Amino acid sequence: MYLTTDPAAVEFLDLTMVDSGLNAYLGDPEKTDPMLGADIKGAQIELQHAVKKLQGLSDDPTRTDVQKHEAGKRLATKVIERLTATKTAIEKRAKELESSAIADANSALGPRADKAGLHSEIRDYLIEVNRKPDGLEKTRAALAESPEVAAVLWHSPRFLTGLPQESFENMRVEALKSVRPDLHANISNAIGLTKLAAKYPTVIGKVSRSFYNEQVAKQATRRVEV
Repeated sequence: MYLTTDPAAVEFLDLTMVDSGLNAYLGDPEKTDPMLGADIKGAQIELQHAVKKLQGLSDDPTRTDVQKHEAGKRLATKVIERLTATKTAIEKRAKELESSAIADANSALGPRADKAGLHSEIRDYLIEVNRKPDGLEKTRAALAESPEVAAVLWHSPRFLTGLPQESFENMRVEALKSVRPDLHANISNAIGLTKLAAKYPTVIGKVSRSFYNEQVAKQATRRVEV
């Protein structure tokens, strides 16, 4: 059925023939960022089309085993080029979303001269309450009460809030979500896209190992042309 009988390779190739497998490996084009839908769908089509050709190649009576694996390598190379391009597009979009969201957040929640006095008082309050065990709870309560607390948490250095590092990062995210859920969503989407792009090298490795046997394909270089 394929050029390799390795169980892991066969499982991978079989999964590429169903939508659920393609979505798991490369992302769901219907649920991912709209600007990436065509890229991801194109990568899925390229991979699935190549696997179908691979199936036919394994039963091709006009080619020797060496020629089959050489052709399998060419198929793999074409797929890998497409997957690499798609990975790059995903990473680019993730950076665009994150950079734009952070820039907008800095603009909306950055320091303001007319709020300097109030923000200073909020920082004093945060430092005081976060000396106590229930500091995080009181910080969240203050955040729920006033959007100016969100601004302070977003643009102030950690040491001016009294929060420990791990809590500070979480509170900044909560602060942004409380006043600009749209920007929070963009950052979350960017994180999701970064994780999706990180899947692609694994898929590329599976393509290399599953489409052909390198040692057999190499024998094609020994062909004597007459």
